[in-house]
Amino acid sequence: MSDALPEPRDDDDQKLLDDVAQVGWHLVLVPEDADTPGWAYTIGLERSHGHPELVVFGLDLETAGGVLNLLGERIRDGERFALDAEIADVIEDGELALRPVAARWYEPFLGYARWFYGGDGFTAWQLFWPEDDGVMPWDEGASEWLRENQPRLYATRVGEAGVEALLASM
Repeated sequence: MSDALPEPRDDDDQKLLDDVAQVGWHLVLVPEDADTPGWAYTIGLERSHGHPELVVFGLDLETAGGVLNLLGERIRDGERFALDAEIADVIEDGELALRPVAARWYEPFLGYARWFYGGDGFTAWQLFWPEDDGVMPWDEGASEWLRENQPRLYATRVGEAGVEALLASM
């Protein structure tokens, strides 16, 4: 990761740079469409706080932004999360889980972070949320709905990651 910040190309870029400078991160919210879930991710956590960027799929954008901001505040206050750990006290329906995002998914799903970091030289972790019964998308018995709304970006193959519809929509 380069220490130099990118030059802003427009007002959106300047807003991102200002947010990172003032708050420590910026949120990118990607709305759902008829066939694919929306997602949200952070930019700047790694640069500002030494913590991997976070991405979450399938929540409404207000909830996704709230979850990421809450976790960003906890990180800013010194908390560090570990891969494969469960994160409590964020959502009502259970605990969140973290998995690494394979770098092959950075360009299609974290493209603005690539601009900020000047390429793939950053780390990103995906947050997963359970169904009401605590089942995660990778668990046996997970509903098709849960799997479709939370691609598994830790997998490197398209089919295993469940990103077919998302990639086709781009």
